[in-house]
Amino acid sequence: MDSLVHNISSQIVYLNGYAAPDSVRNIDVGYWYANTVGRSLNKFMSPKILETAFYTTLQEFPIFVGYIQADAHRRVYVDVNSEALNMPVYADTSSDLDYLTLCKAGFNIHKLPADPRGENRILTYPRLSVVDQNPAYFHVLRLRDNTGILVYANIAHCFVDGYGFTLFMERWMEILNQMQQPQANASTEQPLS
Repeated sequence: MDSLVHNISSQIVYLNGYAAPDSVRNIDVGYWYANTVGRSLNKFMSPKILETAFYTTLQEFPIFVGYIQADAHRRVYVDVNSEALNMPVYADTSSDLDYLTLCKAGFNIHKLPADPRGENRILTYPRLSVVDQNPAYFHVLRLRDNTGILVYANIAHCFVDGYGFTLFMERWMEILNQMQQPQANASTEQPLS
């Protein structure tokens, strides 16, 4: 995260007339990833590498660390202040559900088996609002036995539209893959004799 703090420049991004009304809406989305590389956390989306890739990606999408503001003419804008970043919430937790159970339920959380403790099995965050000033919540939910993960996001629509969010997620996963590549190469290299 230190790299993020040092690489963000202050800027103002005005929302156009079409985007301003969307400042009160949210994008709620979940991405499911199955583990096909083995049960080790070091091989499949390591928590540390996934979080580092997230903050690295934010450097390319600085609007996610800004504040919603309005000027004297009621024009809405995002103020990215390098001295006071408005960081998205990032959480990484575990679940007792496994990927196969989710597949059988068609990834429909309403068709999942009931939790014996009566708790919500897929954790989500409350709706965002302009008043809260949180640009986004990102929640990585690790499935039982490292069978997969859910990346859940709740983003204030004024920061990004669906296309922009898809670009963010694709870039996050590209950076993650690049960061994991050296580990894969290092494990297969033989020392010189």
